[in-house]
Amino acid sequence: MRTYTIALEGLTPLLMHRDNLEFKAAVEKWQRDPSNRDKSVPGDDRSPAWAWIGSLYHDGTAVALPTDCVMASLMGAGAEVKAPRGKKSMKAQTQSGMAFSEPFLAFTTNGSKSAVQMTALASLQLEEDFDKHMEASRALGFALDIRRARIGTSKHVRVRPMFETWKAHGALNVWDDSLSKDVLETIFYLAGDKYGLLEWRPSGRRPGPFGRFRATVK
Repeated sequence: MRTYTIALEGLTPLLMHRDNLEFKAAVEKWQRDPSNRDKSVPGDDRSPAWAWIGSLYHDGTAVALPTDCVMASLMGAGAEVKAPRGKKSMKAQTQSGMAFSEPFLAFTTNGSKSAVQMTALASLQLEEDFDKHMEASRALGFALDIRRARIGTSKHVRVRPMFETWKAHGALNVWDDSLSKDVLETIFYLAGDKYGLLEWRPSGRRPGPFGRFRATVK
């Protein structure tokens, strides 16, 4: 087995939208509370103002990048790379011949050398002024992307944490001999250029410009 250090650097901003069921239940509880009736706006992620926090991926301590999302991007890229022998691609090898050492990559934003700590967001779950959330996110090195999205026949307001400049790194274990360093570099290049990561990426159901990256394989 060979172990490589993988370093990703964003070419375009990264949008996070974690499917956080536990957090979603807390948001719905707030929305059903009669005391919040005057503050709740159906279809608007700004009510409650702290709903966006549930969209963040984290490892329990700090904001992080899930490796399963990276693996999905690599699978798409692997399908475009021809296997050394035969007519098949490297798609299967990207899933069975290698794996990241941890479920998350260390993630930093806005040139910081340390990750955004989840404890820094704890007090925001008591803040109901959305403008304060925008100020706080900027202070932590990222922004809140706000835009209208069509859901059926209605337009909703969606809020997503947006990391305008970002980096991530971690260890990749490789045991398939066909996944040489040159092949890995090609797969990562295609993944970063054509497939991207997370929300509104080039390979999404509704393709967008976000989540593109360059990778260094060492």
